[in-house]
Amino acid sequence: MWILAALLATAFAAKPTTVEEFLAQPVEKDVEKLTGQAFVDYINEHQSFYKAEYSPDAEAFVKARIMDSKFLVTPKKEEVLMDVYGDDPPESFDARTQWPECRAIGTIRDQSSCGSCWAVASASAMSDEMCVQSNSSIKLMISDTDILSCCGLECGYGCQGGWPIEAYRWMECKDGFYRD
Repeated sequence: MWILAALLATAFAAKPTTVEEFLAQPVEKDVEKLTGQAFVDYINEHQSFYKAEYSPDAEAFVKARIMDSKFLVTPKKEEVLMDVYGDDPPESFDARTQWPECRAIGTIRDQSSCGSCWAVASASAMSDEMCVQSNSSIKLMISDTDILSCCGLECGYGCQGGWPIEAYRWMECKDGFYRD
C-alpha cells in the first residue's frame, strides 16, 4: 500500500503544476518525431492540465487539407526568370499603395477547407498582374472557382491540389475568357 502511494506521489510530483513549469521543461529530441497515439501518451505523461485523446478522424481531416507533394514540380527552363531588372530592392514596398486603383491587390480570398491554394493563388496573381500591366485599365477579378471547376485534370485534382503553372496555361488557352 505504501509503495503504491509513494509511486503515485512521485508520478504527480514529476508533472508541472504551473504553465511556467510546463514551458520550462526541456523537450527531448525524440519527441519531435512522435505522432498519433505515441504523441498523445507523451503529452499526458508530461502535463496534468488536460487529458489528450487520440483521434484518427482528426488526423485524417488535417492530412486531407495538405496538398500532396506530387504537385511540387521543377519549372521548365523557359519559365524561370534569369534576369533581375533594376536596382536593389527598397526597404519596404506595398503594392496596395503603389497601385491603389487595383483593388484586386488588397483582396484576401478564402479557400475555406478546400486544398485549392494553387487555383486561388493563380487567380489572385493573374488579377493583380493584369491590372498592374495594363496601367490600371483592366480591373478584373479572375475567378478562382472557374479555374478550380473548369480547368479539369490538366490543372490538377480540385480541392486535392493542382499546379499553378497549369492554371496559367489553361487561362492562356482560353484567351483569358472567364467570368467575374
